[in-house]
Amino acid sequence: MFFYYFHEKLLSSLDNTAAAMYNCITETEQKEDNVMAWNFFGGMPIYIQIAARIRLKIFSGEYPEGSKIPSVRDIASEASANPNTVVKALSMLCDEGIIYPKSTAGNFVTEDKGILDAAREAEAVRITEGYANAIAQLGFDREKTEALLEKYLRKDEANGNNT
Repeated sequence: MFFYYFHEKLLSSLDNTAAAMYNCITETEQKEDNVMAWNFFGGMPIYIQIAARIRLKIFSGEYPEGSKIPSVRDIASEASANPNTVVKALSMLCDEGIIYPKSTAGNFVTEDKGILDAAREAEAVRITEGYANAIAQLGFDREKTEALLEKYLRKDEANGNNT
């Protein structure tokens, strides 16, 4: 119950882009073929959620620098979304410089590591700001927040994760 409350507090303190990314990261539901399900949540435009999912695939290396991303039709089919919504999401990513179109060849991930690093860091800052606001609403001060984060990182490191 507490997790649900914190999750809702965190989402309410994030902007739409960061909230969409946070939900993509924390989503664990799998389809039968082991492909991550595209579950959309209310209160936020679907194109922002689709852009966040694609952005996460780029940041995680699933779509490497310079690689072609799936077609609008393929993304729409996988996400069970309207192709026009996918076009709007891709346009948003083009505006950010994360992907670029090649006439009739499709959309490609930028090869500019500086753009990708800056976008990844901006996303991390948005999520961190949301976390800090949500944890403050729970009554934790900076010292306690840092202690909780440090405890989590030590535990994660002990489990062999390098976060």
